[in-house]
Amino acid sequence: RARAPWAAAKLRTIANGVDTDHFAYVAPPPRAAATPFGFVLCGRLEPRKGIDIALRALALTPEAVLDVVGDGPSRAKLEAFSAKLGVSSRVRFHGYQSDVRPHLENSHAVLSASRKEGLGLAVLEAMAMGRPAVAVPVGGLPEFVDSRTGVLAHACTPHALSRAMRELAACSTPQERADAARARVVERYSLRAMRDGYAALYHELALSAQMQSTSS
Repeated sequence: RARAPWAAAKLRTIANGVDTDHFAYVAPPPRAAATPFGFVLCGRLEPRKGIDIALRALALTPEAVLDVVGDGPSRAKLEAFSAKLGVSSRVRFHGYQSDVRPHLENSHAVLSASRKEGLGLAVLEAMAMGRPAVAVPVGGLPEFVDSRTGVLAHACTPHALSRAMRELAACSTPQERADAARARVVERYSLRAMRDGYAALYHELALSAQMQSTSS
């Protein structure tokens, strides 16, 4: 009895792709010495996304401001929490936006503090526009957030996240990280990369099926 062509196959991961033409590179806003470093966080406002962690980290990072793009059941609590932390003047809740690109354009970097995460498409979209990332080490984020494309916090805590935020804000080569962030997405996480990955896999399976048919 012939074995199915995929029986001996190795596990293959093909990441969902980002439209790198839609999320095209845009130069970040100029930043003078006294200008706050702008982070943007995009996602549903719910506990899983860890926005409360991001707000605590912001409270520890006085040189930064944060734009939160998205809506959800935790919005009122998060707005009240930002006031309690004393960061209301440095965080803006924009609610749901059908097009997040203007907010990405106005930022210097993207931020993720998720307690649980799949791949992290919102971060990849921002990186495609040339925004380096600061993230916590969960889900697929460590696969593409590193010292070249941003800063990966060593733990999922406000203090660790704040240290990563300060490190990126103080980076002396911001353009290199912006270029690396964009290049990483184009090479590995674009629609083209996803399409090529599926095409190569289907071609491989077709050849394997043909060989199985010939040998049976």
